[in-house]
Amino acid sequence: MVALAGVHAARAADMLALRLDDVDLGSRRIIIAGRARLLDDLTHRLLLDWLCHRAARWPDTANPHLLVNHITATTTAPASGQSASLILHRQAATLERLRIDRILEEALACGGDLLHLASVFGLDTKTAIRYADSARELLTTTAEEQDPAHSGLKPSMVREDLSVQPEAPSVRMNSGGIQGDRPSKRQRRNPHHRAGSSCRPARLHPGHAPSHPDFLPRVSGSIPSPVTVDDPPI
Repeated sequence: MVALAGVHAARAADMLALRLDDVDLGSRRIIIAGRARLLDDLTHRLLLDWLCHRAARWPDTANPHLLVNHITATTTAPASGQSASLILHRQAATLERLRIDRILEEALACGGDLLHLASVFGLDTKTAIRYADSARELLTTTAEEQDPAHSGLKPSMVREDLSVQPEAPSVRMNSGGIQGDRPSKRQRRNPHHRAGSSCRPARLHPGHAPSHPDFLPRVSGSIPSPVTVDDPPI
């Protein structure tokens, strides 16, 4: 019953009403609620194992139903719904939940095609529309989650603002190279420092000639010795 509910989305009442004539293992077909369905490998193997167990456990039973138990084996009545509910007793899943999940899985696979759902599982129009709408809603939600445009980030968080460019510092040529307008610590300690100038004025002491060659006079030839001029006679 678990395979019939999880694979073929069969209702519990329809499974209990199955007869031996509804199963054709040679043609791999089963008739559920008057609709023929192809048997997959899993369901085919499970049905074969059940028929072997049924024949071995109740070889003389005259019950024409596929599913029997120790109570109905001596009668011709189908098993009750209570016995079907005991199959998944104390389990999170139930036969009805397995059936719903199987239909919804098929609806997602076919893109919410209600005609396909109605033909495969024998659903009525309203039930097929309900499953198709649920499948479309799930597909739309999944597509929005995978789309970066719907990731929830604002454009200002994704796009880098290129309108504000860093302001280039103004530079000035001086004796120390290319520097900014802000003076260095050494220049701030110099009281003779002026903005825009990094040259310290030369300080000459009386009677002391500068020894640096840049401060010496450039003259051609030798320097004449000083000439003493006598005072004119009175």
